[in-house]
Amino acid sequence: MKQLRASRAEIRRHHRVEKLWKWGWALSDRTRVLMLSLIKEYGWLTATELEAALGISQQAVSQHVRVLRRARLVNSRKKGRWRYYTVDRLVAKILPE
Repeated sequence: MKQLRASRAEIRRHHRVEKLWKWGWALSDRTRVLMLSLIKEYGWLTATELEAALGISQQAVSQHVRVLRRARLVNSRKKGRWRYYTVDRLVAKILPE
């Protein structure tokens, strides 16, 4: 029974480590950190707005947003032809102002 409890704890720890690793990877790029900061400050933003604000291509925005979404730092919703991005509400609580 002790081994079973230990392995469950190891699984939970592994999940946390994986999540932290994804966050670290997502935040290791200056552009993604700037993007996250803009989204947190202004709320729901489109890729076009991020493209204009950061001065990078739509393809670059798309790739960076994909990394942020996979790390679950950013959520999205589709409205018409536009996709809007916002910082995950739990992540927003721990991000510095």
